[in-house]
Amino acid sequence: MESCFNTAAIYARVSTKRQAREGFSLESQIKACKERALELGVKNIKEYVDEITGTTLNRPGLRNLRRDIKDNIIDLVICYDQDRLSRKLGQQLFITEEIQKKAKLVFVLGDNYKDSIDGKLSYLIKGAIAEYEREKILERCIRGKREKYLKGQTTNSHLFGYKYNNKEKTYNVNEEEAAVVRRIFSASFILNEKKR
Repeated sequence: MESCFNTAAIYARVSTKRQAREGFSLESQIKACKERALELGVKNIKEYVDEITGTTLNRPGLRNLRRDIKDNIIDLVICYDQDRLSRKLGQQLFITEEIQKKAKLVFVLGDNYKDSIDGKLSYLIKGAIAEYEREKILERCIRGKREKYLKGQTTNSHLFGYKYNNKEKTYNVNEEEAAVVRRIFSASFILNEKKR
């Protein structure tokens, strides 16, 4: 199949490096996007990947994608779903408009963004739900952490300078790391004294 597109960009994102390390979805997003590109007959595919929250526009992969679109290197952008572009509706709309000035935007999941009243409404609703979902996740995490703290427990299993005892749910000093912490604070104290 002959494609009317020269170069496709795949944009994939997970919120944390841990998700990326544990293979939660980067590979599956990229695979699904590549399959869509091949269905559209595009063989020249560039990948742009971020392991950072979708609530900021300051993402290296997204920055590079936007630059390449602006420089007319990319004429098709494929993303797994619109919440991969951003978890904030306003940012989704901004990025979408920016992409569509120079390239076509395609989503693997759901209806593709259409330049129609119904398509725009569907896009707005999905974007609002993605933002709401993120806020609910944050609310639940904060509530869960608060409850743990009130019970004297912690939600962080590693603090530099300490070793977590999972059985006793306590921290013990990790002497090797603690020595580094002591040096940092000692150097900081000396610098502050010199400034006085």
